[in-house]
Amino acid sequence: MVRALVLAGAGTGKTRTLTYRVARLVEDGVEPSSILLLTFTRKAAAEMLRRSTALLDGRCERVAGGTFHSFAFSVLRRFGLHGQEDHQRSNDQRSVTSVMDQADAEDVMNMVRGRFDVAKLKKRFPQKGTLYTIQHIGATPGAPLQGVILEDPRSSWKGRPRPDL
Repeated sequence: MVRALVLAGAGTGKTRTLTYRVARLVEDGVEPSSILLLTFTRKAAAEMLRRSTALLDGRCERVAGGTFHSFAFSVLRRFGLHGQEDHQRSNDQRSVTSVMDQADAEDVMNMVRGRFDVAKLKKRFPQKGTLYTIQHIGATPGAPLQGVILEDPRSSWKGRPRPDL
């Protein structure tokens, strides 16, 4: 397996370096479908794939590529969180259908929080950022959010460093 990681500033030739590397690998007999090009932006990913294909008269058309996020999402959609292909999972383990960043997750938490009558709760209802943090870093991994909300989040850290909640 041949691996390459190119870290360099803007305008230094990363795209050119990777596209020529792909062309060389294909010329040396590496199957194009076994090559994966990843970058941070859709624009850069599309440009790398376009340039790779143009270099070798279309022989690189089967090179896979995209953004790190799109690749990770495709892996999650295919294998889910349980590492099994979709057809191997039960209905409650089906594919991931969306991935949210922190801002999106906090918006959803705020929407859910708005549906509760928080005035009737005996304890203060956590802020959306706190809810996100609890679930994201796994203070109580896998626990239903309702159970996490009703307990004191500070009690489940058991000596581990915890974020500022």
